[in-house]
Amino acid sequence: MNETVVFNLHQEILPPLELVIVQGPDEGRPFPVRPGRQTYGRSRENAIVLDDPTVSQKHGVIEYGKKGEVTVYDTASLNGISLSGKKEPVIPLKVGKKIQIGAVYLELRSQPAATRRPNWRRVIVRSGRSLPMIFTCAVIIPGFLFFLHGNTPSRVLTPIETVSLPQSPLFSPLPETHRTPTSYPRQTIGMIQAGEREREGEALFGQGRLQDAYLAWTEALSLDPQSEIARQGLKSLEQEAMRILEEGLMIRDSSPKRFREKMKMALAITDPSSTTGRRIRSASGEET
Repeated sequence: MNETVVFNLHQEILPPLELVIVQGPDEGRPFPVRPGRQTYGRSRENAIVLDDPTVSQKHGVIEYGKKGEVTVYDTASLNGISLSGKKEPVIPLKVGKKIQIGAVYLELRSQPAATRRPNWRRVIVRSGRSLPMIFTCAVIIPGFLFFLHGNTPSRVLTPIETVSLPQSPLFSPLPETHRTPTSYPRQTIGMIQAGEREREGEALFGQGRLQDAYLAWTEALSLDPQSEIARQGLKSLEQEAMRILEEGLMIRDSSPKRFREKMKMALAITDPSSTTGRRIRSASGEET
């Protein structure tokens, strides 16, 4: 078993989670929390869209880690995120806990088992459309064949007319073969999807959308751990995060608010557990 399959199997055993709006517009609406990182905010480009004026266009990022931990990041939004009434730039979230994003309250829950009910209206419409074909196959074609059979004179072969093939290997029946449908290996499909995410990450990086580029390259690396393009892209983002960190350190005393915003942005485009991420967290006072 190769490394790609092992990683995919590890993702599949993560418990399905969802964020449910418990107070605010669209109350009761669930959002599935998928492994990896998802953006949230008021913009339709986010994976989790919160249609409320107190929520920024790109409010932050939600990360569902490989060990099952859920972390909510605020990326320099206007109203921030709060847990139990306390604002924090980074909040670890557990099942059953509520988080405030702007004026919207969401609760992390275990996703219930999918119960899909059939759309009987669609079934009836489709059945009605296929009735002529069913009638043709069930009535007209058998009747036509029966008519041909009844009007064809039967002819019985006499023993003289019976033909028998000599028993020779040349006339032996061919062995029965079974064809299986062609399917692409799981690894090949993952590599194709990884290539699409690689190209998307490069385009987003060129547009200056560093946070979205990070998400694209991270997903590409999860689909294909051998992706050199995704690795180089993440290294470029780490270098950009270090540049932002250095700029923030220069204005830390003169403009603390601007410094905190830069730290949040730098943390959103790199792995918080990496060396660069730890340096940023340490500089922002999250770690000692």
